[in-house]
Amino acid sequence: MKHETFTWQGFENTPIFGQKWLPEAPQAVFVIVHGMGEHSGRFMRIVNHLVPKSYAVLAYDQRGHGQTAGKRGHTPSYQHLLEDLNLFLDYDRQAFPGIPIFLYGHSMGANVVLNFALQHSGKTKLAGVVASSPWLKLAFEPPTIQVALGKLVSRLFPAFTQNTNLDATAISQDLAAVEAYRNDPLVHDKISATFFLQTYAAGQKALAEAANLTLPLLIYHGTADRLTSPEGSKQFAQKANPQHTTSQWFEGAFHELHNETETFYRPALQLLDSWLSKQMAAIQ
Repeated sequence: MKHETFTWQGFENTPIFGQKWLPEAPQAVFVIVHGMGEHSGRFMRIVNHLVPKSYAVLAYDQRGHGQTAGKRGHTPSYQHLLEDLNLFLDYDRQAFPGIPIFLYGHSMGANVVLNFALQHSGKTKLAGVVASSPWLKLAFEPPTIQVALGKLVSRLFPAFTQNTNLDATAISQDLAAVEAYRNDPLVHDKISATFFLQTYAAGQKALAEAANLTLPLLIYHGTADRLTSPEGSKQFAQKANPQHTTSQWFEGAFHELHNETETFYRPALQLLDSWLSKQMAAIQ
């Protein structure tokens, strides 16, 4: 497996950190969009699983995250995230012409991926979309007064950030994964009111438009997720076209299935394998 890092130009010529893990002869591209407060390097279990199966895995640090510059936990607008993803896919198509591209998002990244797929439905040449524990709804909805205050802060101080107060023990039941998260210098716990409110609204928008998704979709979630709502994922799956949708709910699993205990991460990877193989067979 060959690993490379690179910088590419996102929306409004923003320099964005990217990385790729390459097999000798890629049969398809698997693009990873990470979640809130983390970065592209936290998906090595997926990388190490897919690259030997001849998938080129590409990922990038979203603006305000990881090794990409910008205020931690802030984006000028949610649309900037969608435009960045669109440009990254253009980069991927040029780097790997003529082979299928699958788009995977986790948590906030799955929110971005689903909204991108809905916004570009019928126009994008993607082989399929994977949504892991998507932020469509939060596990605990914020009080109305808190949302109202957030809107006021967003108008007056759009780039002002606060701590998310995320409980690291909620990401996984694997204590080593929790400790690695806590000690990761590229992980942060910041979010601006602008980022939160626009992502929150985008989750609601995706749920309202789920029936319009025309791409093959794999959506899965742990039922014991304390960060994002598995019920939100179930609602999306129920509204989406059943002919194109595969869903699975992992009983008792926490937020990051790819970083969960072996009891959960192995069947999650097997599910991903099976779905990717089915999509590849349909293409060929």
